[in-house]
Amino acid sequence: MIIGNGLVAKGFAVYQKKENVIIFASGVSNSKEQRKKEFEREFNLLKNLKVDNETLVYFSTCSIFDETIKNTPYVLHKKEIENYISKKFKNYIIFRLPTLLGKTSNPNTLFNFFYNKIKSGQNIPIYKNAYRYLIDIDDISKLLPQIIDDKKNWRKKINVVFKKPISTLNIIKVIMKELNLSANLELFDLGEKFVIDNKDFIQLIDPNKYRIESDYNSNVLKKYCRMLL
Repeated sequence: MIIGNGLVAKGFAVYQKKENVIIFASGVSNSKEQRKKEFEREFNLLKNLKVDNETLVYFSTCSIFDETIKNTPYVLHKKEIENYISKKFKNYIIFRLPTLLGKTSNPNTLFNFFYNKIKSGQNIPIYKNAYRYLIDIDDISKLLPQIIDDKKNWRKKINVVFKKPISTLNIIKVIMKELNLSANLELFDLGEKFVIDNKDFIQLIDPNKYRIESDYNSNVLKKYCRMLL
């Protein structure tokens, strides 16, 4: 069973007819969200779920580890949801996702936000010291089902990140180079690099089936840039 119809929901379409797993992919996805009604909508949807022995799969955020935004409404909401699930549900897995890349028309994704700003010639404020962990929807669609289907992983919170983050400035540079565009950047000496403990996730990945590339971040960005050409 899948709740939602966005990028994450489509990535886990294989669970559409599986009655023993609920993929909850209808949460607040915009990290800049401020509207209380949007947070209440997600919470009410979760509270009204009829769950017996099914395993609930929820997608939270790695932003809870970012000191610069840990007290924003979005992050505080995700923490509240995590606590609620861990107390109220018998079987669950919480995946904390980093910045997700995928083919979507959602203007609020980091990639689409930057691309639209560059294309329209608008000024883009960039924190020189800010970093982001990236992951491809195609990768989590391959890797997470094997974690979900193993009962040993139930009742866990897993940080779904690979190795190193990439600076937001370098994200912009890759997009500009691949699409042969220029951007109007406003640089601010702000932001910070934060570390996410990913050892649980890495240990659950079969190295014989998946190899993490050293230049993973730039390769994923290039992949979605080329889809625009």
